[in-house]
Amino acid sequence: MTSYVNRFRLVLLTVSVLVACAVNAAPAAPPALSPMFYPIQGVATIIEPGGQFYTNLGDKAQLYRGAMLRVVRDGQEIARAKVLKVDRLDSIAQLLPPYQGLLLEAGDTVQVVQNPVPATPRHRLPSNEPTLTRDDDLLVILLTLFAVGTAFH
Repeated sequence: MTSYVNRFRLVLLTVSVLVACAVNAAPAAPPALSPMFYPIQGVATIIEPGGQFYTNLGDKAQLYRGAMLRVVRDGQEIARAKVLKVDRLDSIAQLLPPYQGLLLEAGDTVQVVQNPVPATPRHRLPSNEPTLTRDDDLLVILLTLFAVGTAFH
């Protein structure tokens, strides 16, 4: 009987420590990005009139609004552009004034020359709220019940 009580105490202590660590864990900080050069490369996919074009680079590739792009064809730089809008998987860029009349082709290589680090909006400061969701809470409860059940079995 004493060994079961000791096992139960050990299981409860372990689960308590794990839950405390999960609840008190600070949210992960976004990766630090170099504002000068970030080695991201993609292609121009859709060319719009007026010097705008779509790229296959987006938020998933950690591209940010305001990034400066270099457009390359056959190994030669043919234009520079600035990112206007970023979606999850693509972005819209605008050719800079010296290159406005240039007609890009779908498939031209796009290289990120400068990718500014986004600033945290003032109204949305990082919080120290627990990172557990309701599903995580249920998982912890189920694991605790499983651990208690196996300790007495």
